[in-house]
Amino acid sequence: IETRNNSLQMQSVNNKSLIEELDKLLERLRVPSEYATCLTGGSFDEDRMLQNVEACEWLTSALRGLEVPNIDPTYASMRAVKEKRAELEKLKSTFVRRASEFLRNYFASLVDFMISDKSYFSQRGQLKRPDHADLRYKCRTYARLLQHLKSLDKNCLGPLRKAYCSSLNLLLRREVRYIILLLFVS
Repeated sequence: IETRNNSLQMQSVNNKSLIEELDKLLERLRVPSEYATCLTGGSFDEDRMLQNVEACEWLTSALRGLEVPNIDPTYASMRAVKEKRAELEKLKSTFVRRASEFLRNYFASLVDFMISDKSYFSQRGQLKRPDHADLRYKCRTYARLLQHLKSLDKNCLGPLRKAYCSSLNLLLRREVRYIILLLFVS
């Protein structure tokens, strides 16, 4: 009876240790609600960029934390870990898609605003160098987001680069057209 009792006690201690270890693992796998909100449906306004960047940093570290060198190989083969990795990959793809779409639209709208505002262009009798400081400042706001997008998915940068360059090309062509018109009219 004593041997059996000792065996049951040992089993109870082992089960308790196993449950504690599993609870730690599950806590490590939990997605904080504020980050989930940012990654799936948050705003990309300038005042919310810090939260978006923090969510990106958390997502990047969580994905790295589930890779084999950073997690015990025994855990890596567990179904809960595989499901969590799939959930994080889904969060990543959702965020990258949303952020890429926002940035493509942002570049286009920023250039459209600059084109419609005639103060950016030379006026008759006054030839001035185009000022892109406002454009650089506004794009710098999203530089950290772009860095995180690069770390999450390098494939999204090609279309973003193309969108930025085509928008900027449109602005530069308009500026050159204004300058040429002013030179020939004067």
